[in-house]
Amino acid sequence: MKRTLQIIFLLFISLNIFAQNTDKEITLGEKYYNKFSYYIAINHFEKAYQKDSTNTHVILRLAQCNYKMRDFKSAQIWGRKYVDLVQENGKASLIYYYVEILAANRKYDEAAYWYGKYMQRQDVDTFEINRMKGFLHIQSFKDNSKSYRISPVSFNSEKSDFAVSYFGDSLVFVSGRRPSIDVKKVFKNDEIDYLNLYIVKKTGENEYSEPKKFSGKLKTRFHEGPIAFYDTTKIIFSQSGLKGRHWFGDRMKRSQNGTLNQELYMADYIDGKIKNITEFPYNNPEFTNAHPTVSDDGQKLIFSSNRLDGQGQSDLYICYKSGNTWAPPINLGDKINTKGSELFPKLVGNVLYFTSDGHQGVGGLDVFKTVLVNDKPTEIINLGYPINSSNDDFAFNSLDGYTGYFASNRGDEDNDDIYYFEYHKPIPPHVSVAAIDSSTGEYIINPDIFLVSKDSLELNILPLRVIGDSIYDFIVDSTLNYDITAQKPGYLTAHDTRNLKDTNFWVIPLTKIIPGQTIKLRNIYYDFDKATLRDSSKIELNLLIKWMKENPTVKIKLISHTDSRGKDAYNLKLSDRRSKSVMKYLTESGISEDRLQTEGKGETEPIYSCPNPKDCTKEQHQANRRTEFEVLEYDEQGE
Repeated sequence: MKRTLQIIFLLFISLNIFAQNTDKEITLGEKYYNKFSYYIAINHFEKAYQKDSTNTHVILRLAQCNYKMRDFKSAQIWGRKYVDLVQENGKASLIYYYVEILAANRKYDEAAYWYGKYMQRQDVDTFEINRMKGFLHIQSFKDNSKSYRISPVSFNSEKSDFAVSYFGDSLVFVSGRRPSIDVKKVFKNDEIDYLNLYIVKKTGENEYSEPKKFSGKLKTRFHEGPIAFYDTTKIIFSQSGLKGRHWFGDRMKRSQNGTLNQELYMADYIDGKIKNITEFPYNNPEFTNAHPTVSDDGQKLIFSSNRLDGQGQSDLYICYKSGNTWAPPINLGDKINTKGSELFPKLVGNVLYFTSDGHQGVGGLDVFKTVLVNDKPTEIINLGYPINSSNDDFAFNSLDGYTGYFASNRGDEDNDDIYYFEYHKPIPPHVSVAAIDSSTGEYIINPDIFLVSKDSLELNILPLRVIGDSIYDFIVDSTLNYDITAQKPGYLTAHDTRNLKDTNFWVIPLTKIIPGQTIKLRNIYYDFDKATLRDSSKIELNLLIKWMKENPTVKIKLISHTDSRGKDAYNLKLSDRRSKSVMKYLTESGISEDRLQTEGKGETEPIYSCPNPKDCTKEQHQANRRTEFEVLEYDEQGE
């Protein structure tokens, strides 16, 4: 959904001014970046990059511009170039920025690795840590996934469609579709379609009438919507602020830096006609007021704004009715507002749904809810998958919490679609997991147990509860396989794969550490002819580091292998380099070098024998490129 979120972030994003650069292309890039004209800024920064591919400021700007244009794939390319260049010299917040990009691209394993790098820094931020923790425990957002049925509505267009409002037996929504040639089509700075309000009636299951323009009275040459209906005949809507409707001259209400902000307007809607349009008394050309929602009794208005007294890029505010107007806005506070963006509020009774990229989520914008008690937010709840995805998901609206509409760009990153959802609360399947001593069969007290969906590389599912001191209860998906990892000081780490088709009580045997044992490290793979560790391999190595720190008397030998391609002598050297690459990662993470030895065995001990390399598949060659470790010494009394 690049298109709509480009508009949202154009209206709400805050500036981060860098020092002036004398280079012409960088100067022009900064000019358009600060005007939120990211499409043009990218062209200038790309030209600057062609001149100097080591300029970290230019590379960062390209990552930022593409992210704000919601082109996450390009943002990841530039973000990786940036973090590779700055290494330890960049700010921790820029590593966090890269983690956000990885999450938006569903690269949760790499996000976990860079989260680890972030946590090694001194300049960490509690907001950023909390946000990233959601990416590490992504499976927890899928607990209710089978409870939802979602489908795109039939009136979606090839352009962006979003922000449904209920109006009697009809729906009013925002769309970038182009109804006629006399309407200005595109915001020239970023090639964004202008938005208008449309109305449609539901005629059957996923059947709707032909959409029509909601009202000619609201028609402008710029953005319109969303809209809120209340008190039978009242409406309040967002619109680009206008001084007039003349074709010539700059009649727009612009801020001092030239930004065109949205404002709120109120009106009566009687017999299909809009009358008595008045301006919200707290509009200001220096900031945006948008996305209104009003309580059923018409006494409370909640909206999104980037006012100067906010917590972050945009906050939610509440106003109370005062006679025929509204009392001054009150910030809803830091329980709900973050350093990120809070957008698209929807008030249903005392439940407030809203969109945010500042709370723990799946990636990009997610939908959340909170119960208001005395108009104060309580617990913030992520609605989870499939309402939320790694893409941008927003503008949720429901009359009862069980059926309704939301918008997402999961089907088309360039444009948004409206989705209809139904929710049926299930009885969640669960599994109990315990670790036992393989020699005695007794339960191990307080083991570390990690459960991971085998369909992903997410870190782990958190247990729902611990029964006694040894049995862990997890909510799982009955259709998935799960990787289980169990650890306890004095024992080797154990791995297994299970699913609910077997049983809902999984017992994992742990073997005591004995010198001479050889253990294969899972997921420690290398590219062909490379000794460099993949980022995803480091997740398994982090478990090894944890195990060695909990067993400080253990000494091990790291043994690496190659596939059968290449000459024997070369493969022997390559495998030795691979072992040393793992050793380097362990020592940099605090494991003493005197506890480690390395050995390379080349292609002498393959898992899959390939006298002729062509006889093995790509996957078999990959399996042969592996690293194991042998326990050399262990003093149980030294624990």
